Amino acid sequence: MFAVAPRGIAKYPKYLVQFERAAAFRCIDESVAPTKAFNTLKREEPTSCTYIWQDSSWLKEFAETQGIVDVYYGGKLRHYVLLGGDIIAEILASEDPKIEEVTGRCVVATYEI
Repeated sequence: MFAVAPRGIAKYPKYLVQFERAAAFRCIDESVAPTKAFNTLKREEPTSCTYIWQDSSWLKEFAETQGIVDVYYGGKLRHYVLLGGDIIAEILASEDPKIEEVTGRCVVATYEI
């Protein structure tokens, strides 16, 4: 689950983005991200910071393990990219995320470990 604050950490609304069937996740500090790769992304909306990267090299790597992807993820993965202020989050998932708007301070989830 991700908390996304497009207007800044202290402003609302914020959004909870939850992926149910994620095969992989990685988070990159924007200052060391390979800009050449991310510069190929095209925005659908001028203010959007989220993308589905159709032909990413990371997605192609997973396509080589087709048997595993077929069995566990129905043969179809999509590469989701969330560009934050300082962080880039990437998720390979077989289903679209659930997105919930948060309009004020709240407790989201607690986990006992």
